[in-house]
Amino acid sequence: MNSLGHCHFQIRRGSFQLSIEFELPAAGIMAIYGASGLGKTSLLRAMAGLDFHPGSVFRLNGVELQNQQLFKPAEQRSVALVFQDLALFPHLNVQQNIRYASKRIDASGQLKYADVIEILDIEALQHRMPMDLSGGEQQRVAIARALMSQPQLLLLDEAMSALDRNNKLNLIRYLRKIHHQFDIPMVVVSHDLEVVTQLCDHMLMINETGYQYHGSIHQAMLSHDSNAFNAQQLLAVFDGQVVSVDQDFGLSTVATACGTTFFVNGVFAQRQTVRLNIQAKDVSISLTAPADSSILNVLAGQVLAIDFIQGFECLVTVQVGGDAIMSLISKKSATYLNLTVGQQVFLQIKTNAIDSNGV
Repeated sequence: MNSLGHCHFQIRRGSFQLSIEFELPAAGIMAIYGASGLGKTSLLRAMAGLDFHPGSVFRLNGVELQNQQLFKPAEQRSVALVFQDLALFPHLNVQQNIRYASKRIDASGQLKYADVIEILDIEALQHRMPMDLSGGEQQRVAIARALMSQPQLLLLDEAMSALDRNNKLNLIRYLRKIHHQFDIPMVVVSHDLEVVTQLCDHMLMINETGYQYHGSIHQAMLSHDSNAFNAQQLLAVFDGQVVSVDQDFGLSTVATACGTTFFVNGVFAQRQTVRLNIQAKDVSISLTAPADSSILNVLAGQVLAIDFIQGFECLVTVQVGGDAIMSLISKKSATYLNLTVGQQVFLQIKTNAIDSNGV
C-alpha cells in the first residue's frame, strides 16, 4: 500500500491511553472503526493539530507536522476536520460560511468555489441562513467550507450520525464524487458499518491495545474471525463497473474486477463505477443450479470455508471466480446440504438484496 503519510500517536487523556502507528493510504478513503471510547475522535483531533500529544509523529506528503522537536498547530496544517456538530457560523449565510475558509488561502488552489457548490448541489442555498437548512443541507455546507480551505487531507468525525438513511446515502454519494473528481484523501470516523462499507476503501479497526486490522475494506469484511462484527453484519464489498443497462426493467449489470457479474436495481450510466454491498444473511446456497427461479443472481462457486459460529448459524465462504462471497445459513441447512470445503455450489441473491451506490 503506497503511503500518503505516517502516523504514530501516543494519546494520553487521564487514565485513557492509545498508542497506535499506521500509514495513511495514498489512494482511496480510509475508515477508522471501533467501539465507542477507544479514541477515534482523539486520533482525528491529533491529526488535525487541535491537540498536542508528546511523543507523537505525524508526516503528511513528506512534510513533518509533528515529531519530537516540532508541533505545527491546526492553522499551519493543510488538514480540514468536519465535526459531528458541524459548527456553522449562525450569523453568516451559506455563501459567507463557505467563503470564510478561503480568506487566507491562495485563490489559485485547485478547488474553486463554483466547483465545490456544484458538486455538493448547494447552489440554491447560498443566501440562506444555517438555521433554515435541513440536517443534510447543513452537512453539505460544512463539507464545502472544509474543502475551500484547500486541504491535503479531509477528516470527517461521525459526519452522518444525525442523518436519516436517505440523507446518509445521498451524502455518501456526494463524498465519493468529491473524492473521485478532486482526488482528495479522506479519513472517516464512523460507528455505522453501512457508512464504512458504502463509502470507504480502507479500514483501520482499533481496539483497546491499538489496531487489530489495517487494510482494504474488502478484506476487512472477509476477516470474520474478528469480534468487531457479529454474524448479521457480515457482508461482501465489491467495486464494479456497469457493463449493461436494462431500461425496461430498471436493472443494471455490474461486473467486478475479477469478472463476476451481478444484476442490481437501478439504472446507472454505462461504465459507471458502482459500490456493491451483499450481506451474508441475504445469500442462499443450492447444490444444483435452480430452475424456473425468480432470483436473477445465480452464481456457481466452490466452498472455501465453513465456520459454525455461536448459536445456530453457519458462515460459508464461497469462491466465485476471483471473488469471495459469504453466505450465512442455519446449522440445520448446512447439515442438510452436507457441505464440505471444495464442494461445488450455487449462490442465489435477490436483486433488491444488493445495496448499490454509484460515483
